[in-house]
Amino acid sequence: MLYNALIRQQLHAPQLPLVQVSDETLKSWVQDDPTNTEMLLTEEIASASSPSHSLLASRALIRARLKYLALAINDAKEASLHSHHSTYIFAHVHLKSLQVQSSPIGHVAMAVALLGQGDREGALCAFDLAFHDCEPHDNRILLLLKFIIVFESGNQEEAILRVEYLATRAHKDNDDDATYLYTQVLFRV
Repeated sequence: MLYNALIRQQLHAPQLPLVQVSDETLKSWVQDDPTNTEMLLTEEIASASSPSHSLLASRALIRARLKYLALAINDAKEASLHSHHSTYIFAHVHLKSLQVQSSPIGHVAMAVALLGQGDREGALCAFDLAFHDCEPHDNRILLLLKFIIVFESGNQEEAILRVEYLATRAHKDNDDDATYLYTQVLFRV
């Protein structure tokens, strides 16, 4: 799966970008075992007195992958409710978002779940909120994840053009790491 290839490419640290899970859950996720990963995340959430937005968003991502879309959207909403208080309305989904801290991964999870339901516009809108709430060093992974959203929504040519543009821009900026990363993405498509 393209998503896993990108994650492995970005995996220079002992954690996935934007995700905070136990070592056992991370190992299951990276080994591409979504059923076991969902079970481990459910156990982590159940054992926490107040589950973190990151755990809920991570489970939402895994549930979307398993095609448990209603459960994924519920987790994404709950992840966002654990973060700062605003209200967003998009794609006929009313989302109270962000009460404790911002949650880019919560927005990404919602985007993936909405895309799974066939709501491309809602997914892109939800995803755009992730950029607003992220740290500057998270921009590359978010750009790559947005590429996946566009690609998986049936717009392969548009997605490839976006990554080609990013690779060209990174090359012009003499950013060898980004140029390599974006070029690797293009070779995997």
